[in-house]
Amino acid sequence: MSNSAQRDVEGMLAANVGFADIETYIEGRVDLSANAKGALWLFAWTETDRPARRRAVGELLADTAYD
Repeated sequence: MSNSAQRDVEGMLAANVGFADIETYIEGRVDLSANAKGALWLFAWTETDRPARRRAVGELLADTAYD
């Protein structure tokens, strides 16, 4: 995995950037493999505070309630 990508995500987390924006950044990194993107996503998810994770899951569930 790119050390710069990890540093970027760490910086975003420190700056309280929203998880959706971090996720968009990770997905946009065409230089990373799917495994590296998955690892970065998991890192960002685990470092995001619990209330924010719960909100994100609630929004996802609301968006998919009628699928």
